[in-house]
Amino acid sequence: NFIHGIRSKQWYQRRVRGLFLREQVEMHEAASITEIGSESIDVLVLRYGIQVRIWRDFLGDNIEFQAKEKHWAHITWPAIDGKKKCSKRYELLDNLVVIMKAGKQLFKINGSLPRPDSMDEVTVAVPDGFATEDV
Repeated sequence: NFIHGIRSKQWYQRRVRGLFLREQVEMHEAASITEIGSESIDVLVLRYGIQVRIWRDFLGDNIEFQAKEKHWAHITWPAIDGKKKCSKRYELLDNLVVIMKAGKQLFKINGSLPRPDSMDEVTVAVPDGFATEDV
């Protein structure tokens, strides 16, 4: 069956990406927002072509997540370690950096968002054709 062959190839590709990520501790990757829900943000990691869901419950302690489903999400990080309280509003198709790490299940990938004021310390490889600012 031709369709079965395509599914098998996609299944295999997801598993290979999951195994690669499991070997890494934590990866910062360029991504684009594909969907905003009331409890999560879905992003497409451009380098690997995989979708990662960022759940509000796993963003961290005392982080505020406000969302208008399908339109925007506003995230506020608390003041910690001498850093001021900061916030950022995300909309569909915004370019951002996502932190990817392997989940507890074998092929599960967890995503998180770094604080906007900590991005100066992080170097992210940007794929060709990735707009660094809104056009």
